[in-house]
Amino acid sequence: MKPMPKQCSPKRAYVLPPQRLWPSGTARPTAKCANLENPFMMTANNSLLPALKRTLAAVVLACALAQAHAQPTLQSVSPVRGATQVPVTSQVVFTFDTPMSGATPIEFLPYLKSYLKWSAPVTVSQFTYAWNAELTVLTCTFTGTLPGSTLITWTLNPADATAPLTDENGQPLPMTTGSFTTAASTPPCDPDGIPDTFGTCYLTKSVSYEQTSASTPTLSTNELPMAVAVASSPAANPVTAATLRMPNSTLKTLTSTFGRHFLSETFVTQALLDTDYPAGAYQMSMTRPLPPTPTLVPMTMPAASGYPPIPQLANYSAAQSINSTQAFTLQWNAFPGVTGMDGLSLTIWDAQDQELLSAPDLCLPLPLPNTATSFVLPAGLFQANATYRGQLAFAKSFYYSTNTPADFATAGSLMRSTTFPLKTLGSSTNQRPVFDPASLRLSGGKFQFTLTNLVAGQTYFVEYSTTLLPNSWNPLLTTNPSTTSVTYTDPGSGTGHRAYRARKN
Repeated sequence: MKPMPKQCSPKRAYVLPPQRLWPSGTARPTAKCANLENPFMMTANNSLLPALKRTLAAVVLACALAQAHAQPTLQSVSPVRGATQVPVTSQVVFTFDTPMSGATPIEFLPYLKSYLKWSAPVTVSQFTYAWNAELTVLTCTFTGTLPGSTLITWTLNPADATAPLTDENGQPLPMTTGSFTTAASTPPCDPDGIPDTFGTCYLTKSVSYEQTSASTPTLSTNELPMAVAVASSPAANPVTAATLRMPNSTLKTLTSTFGRHFLSETFVTQALLDTDYPAGAYQMSMTRPLPPTPTLVPMTMPAASGYPPIPQLANYSAAQSINSTQAFTLQWNAFPGVTGMDGLSLTIWDAQDQELLSAPDLCLPLPLPNTATSFVLPAGLFQANATYRGQLAFAKSFYYSTNTPADFATAGSLMRSTTFPLKTLGSSTNQRPVFDPASLRLSGGKFQFTLTNLVAGQTYFVEYSTTLLPNSWNPLLTTNPSTTSVTYTDPGSGTGHRAYRARKN
């Protein structure tokens, strides 16, 4: 037991110790301070006179916890519990309902046992661990690939953990466990079928837009219309220089940058872009030590009418009020006249510009056909009360080859993309249930309290204990209020003392 502090700070909870009758027959309660990790306690003694009992209860209630700390919980995990055929390249991502301590799982047997336990043949040291900036998401990345066709079980805060995982206030997470089964081990995924030894050569005109309402997107002020030409070397016979011949026969030189040859020009409007890079015949010329040198790649760029449509969210308003606990279907306009080599992509970033999702990705697998007009964002992808950034891109191909020239993947395209915000509803991860100290009272001889700071529609659990010992907590109330507070009278209370704690689902 830690010694009680002499004075109660604003972040401490008042707890009345069990009472005893003094020789004079009067109770002499004394209030002590307890760490905020403890729940609040109510005390009564049936042997007291009714008036004294009411006085004692008033003292107890006045000294009750000013703010209760809900026990932290695991909000979601990926892969989900019981998942099968999980790719061996998967990360394990734990999302908590409140900021945690941010401690890294460390184990040094037999002296130090981690708060995160993996079943054999997986061990703590085979993962790298990273917390997000809010300390609500722990990402576990396995070194190499997970063992195939294997049941993998994880446990947070096992009974023998040396230093349990806690929230930022020191409240420990209850022991939580789950498992998933990996798919059979397979060779590394190669979604495009292009060998890593190939070089690349492409020419693209790109125009970016922003959608800030249900209306038509407008030209982006952050990303100007641009033309980009790139040539990178294959494993053999590298590219040492490259030029782009324009339809009027002028040459533009590509600059060598980090092993690639690169040309990029931006313009204030699409019209200016199309004037400087008009429809017609283009030719990339790549100088190499061995024949064929120069390696020539001819492409014919179509007129401006060949651009794809501007991507636009069809359910923009709904995308600004997403329930993060449920799947959400993102919808957009069709890409008419789409062919096999045309491209459609969806990317989502968080507020720190970390990529959350990129589709298509056939290795996950995360398919997104170029004819699609919708995509289901899975439940748990987002956190509550947060803003994200999404981008839809349509690319109309005017050239594509993996054999002309040999050992190169070559492409030419006209691209349009639209960036848009995505917002989620609900409380922030810091919003936790609070016991209102002003409402704590005896009602009909029973303890009564009001739980506030709630989110309508969220499920909450209240538990009680008469000993505060481990495994002594009993369920008392499960509520899904339609308002931000709920008042409850404990039917089993009124004698002795009881401690209460609350948590959200």
